[in-house]
Amino acid sequence: MQTVKSILLLSCLLVLGTNVKGFTVEDVLECGQISIEGLSQLASVAIPALKESAACVNFMPKKLRDLDLEYAPLLGYQFLLKFTGSKKCVTALIARVEAVAKPALKNLEDKKCFPYNK
Repeated sequence: MQTVKSILLLSCLLVLGTNVKGFTVEDVLECGQISIEGLSQLASVAIPALKESAACVNFMPKKLRDLDLEYAPLLGYQFLLKFTGSKKCVTALIARVEAVAKPALKNLEDKKCFPYNK
């Protein structure tokens, strides 16, 4: 049922062509494509950045195999405590994320995907 509703909504958008703000369907699709590309670039950096962050704070968990549902959040909490205590490591992570996110955000801004820069 949700799929049918989604198809009907998209077909209505195609028939109307533009919405109240002046975005065409092509604009929405182009902005969506740019957003997805930026998110995929960020996702490809996530695991290596997490590994580098763990190495930066010298995080060595006691248990790595057979993590159960109770121990996994505790492991994450312990890592966050140790990681946020290191200003150098936090700054390095922010710089790495910024290097990936800035070009994607600039591209979105250049294509006027944000409503405030129309």
